[in-house]
Amino acid sequence: MKKIYTLLFAALIYLGCPGKAAAQCTAGFSYTASGNIATFTDMSSATAGSVVNWGWSFGDGTFSTTQNPVHTYASCGVYNVSLTIFTSTFCSNTFNGTVTVNGGITPSFTYTVDTTNGDVTFQGAPLGFNLEYVWNFGDGTFDSAAFATHNYPAGSYNVCLTVSDNTGICSASACDTVIVNITPPSCNTTFTFNDNGSGNVSFQVAPFDFGMDYTWDYGDGTTGTGAFSFHTFPAVGSYTVCLTAVDSATMCMSSFCDTVVLAATPCNTTFTFTDNGSGNVSFQASPFDFGMDYFWDFGDTTTGTGGFAFHTFPASGSYIVCLTAVDSFSMCTSTFCDTILVAADTNNCNVTFTQSDNNGQVDFIALSFASNNSYAWTFGDGNSGTGQTISNTYLSEGTYYVCLTTTNSFDGCTSTFCDSVDITIVSVEELQQTNFELTSYPNPAASQTTVSYFLKGDAPVELCISDIAGRKINVIESGQRIRGEHKVLLNTENIESGIYLLQLNADGRIETRKIVITK
Repeated sequence: MKKIYTLLFAALIYLGCPGKAAAQCTAGFSYTASGNIATFTDMSSATAGSVVNWGWSFGDGTFSTTQNPVHTYASCGVYNVSLTIFTSTFCSNTFNGTVTVNGGITPSFTYTVDTTNGDVTFQGAPLGFNLEYVWNFGDGTFDSAAFATHNYPAGSYNVCLTVSDNTGICSASACDTVIVNITPPSCNTTFTFNDNGSGNVSFQVAPFDFGMDYTWDYGDGTTGTGAFSFHTFPAVGSYTVCLTAVDSATMCMSSFCDTVVLAATPCNTTFTFTDNGSGNVSFQASPFDFGMDYFWDFGDTTTGTGGFAFHTFPASGSYIVCLTAVDSFSMCTSTFCDTILVAADTNNCNVTFTQSDNNGQVDFIALSFASNNSYAWTFGDGNSGTGQTISNTYLSEGTYYVCLTTTNSFDGCTSTFCDSVDITIVSVEELQQTNFELTSYPNPAASQTTVSYFLKGDAPVELCISDIAGRKINVIESGQRIRGEHKVLLNTENIESGIYLLQLNADGRIETRKIVITK
């Protein structure tokens, strides 16, 4: 806003004979100020002759002889300005006045909203030791720091920042509307899986959270628990596997289902075996097909052929037996191997064990030859236990020496078998570094779904949908994004039904999730 000031001063100048009024002149000026720029207008007058010279002193060490000068001050403040005029009749007069300029400050501010709790972080500008700040948060509260944090309930607020210099002369304000959305805690989850063959499938929750409880429905009448799960399906086919996640703190619950298809390989085969004692073992290919040729490797440097085989092993112990099946018509070939334990003598105590590691929780199974054995375990970490099947939780990574002592109550024999167990524990941080918490809900989606992802830092982002062959069909959003959670509403009405890939490329890292679109 321009301010207009008029400053006038009259002086009577007597020249010539005493008692006679001679020529007189009056110096004066007005000015307007816009920011730090002052525009001066000469208001001088003369009763005889005319003003022919003007001498301006702007109060900041600069001068001008222009009749109506425009002057820019380096900083805001109050300045003593003088104008001296000279007329054609040799009359001169000087007028002194004050000029106030208050420009030079253009305030602004940025802010970040934490959608989990309503905290808003403000940063004012410009910054300077000689500047003072006043925040009006729009809810009846104020603050006086250049950087301020304020907590809001959800809503819209008109926030203003006033910046002044410490003289109190320069002052300006900037306002903006701040919208605060508070999103309730989300427990949306998905899972990935890997078909390991022979109906064995491993599942992993994504993203994984130690504060969540996970329950699995494998779609074949069986269930399971835990973020990491291993399951053997009874036959080839299509199964709808569902994961239910529950946050025990907030009681938030969500479910995600996906289809697991186990396809048959034309000549896939396994085998069963029976230990007949004294090292004699009978084998049978399963399933048996007269059109197949079967080749056995008994793991003791001997081989055999046929869908049914009988073999005598030279000593008690563990043998890796492999069966290769060949379809002579299609020339399809597959191989299946399994470890068998052979008791070639009458010692009922001979035993070994197997183990499976689930992120530090290890399940042990004693492989026994007699039903009346008892079992005592030491796990190498100070823990011990009894039973043919038992679990132990290791608290740190490393190699542990596990021993199983078997005692047979029938003949009183005792034997001990030891083996080393390597433990690898994946931390929450390592799990979280492998993804951006990319989710979509609902999934499957009929008309629309909300895509969410979290960035651990500012990054360029491209979020897109591709078909199952990897061909990009739709870019949902792209560009620079700030750290934090982001949500995008995706309209799927114009996308044909099917299985697609939801892909997030952030700062060179790619995260992919499966999304199902239905009509």
